[in-house]
Amino acid sequence: MHSTRWFFAASFLFGYFPSTTVLAQSASLIEAAKKEGGKVVVYGSLQDNSMEPIGKAFQAKTGLDLNYWRGTATKVMDRALVEHRSGKPLYDAVLTSDNEMDILQKESILIRYDSPANKAFPANTSNPERRR
Repeated sequence: MHSTRWFFAASFLFGYFPSTTVLAQSASLIEAAKKEGGKVVVYGSLQDNSMEPIGKAFQAKTGLDLNYWRGTATKVMDRALVEHRSGKPLYDAVLTSDNEMDILQKESILIRYDSPANKAFPANTSNPERRR
């Protein structure tokens, strides 16, 4: 997985820009992503019409293209698993349902990201394993 692009994609897609420190870090991640090809690849189960405005906003803010591949939650999970197991993941971020994300987490495909925005949500609204 393209780690610099993944972190930036996840933070941008979910609006996690709480401070100037994060914004400065994001600027360096944008530059690193541009050097890696200038695009972020997202696999997801969100409807295309939901991702289109996100992709446009992402490109306007970063100058990076957002390439979105859509499938059912199971197909997204299966594709990410196959690519990961082959040692050649082509995705930077995965956006899908909880059950599929839990399986990906158990397969050690996902990296932990503690968003400062999580503080706004009650502890009982997230998976306890993700709060470790």
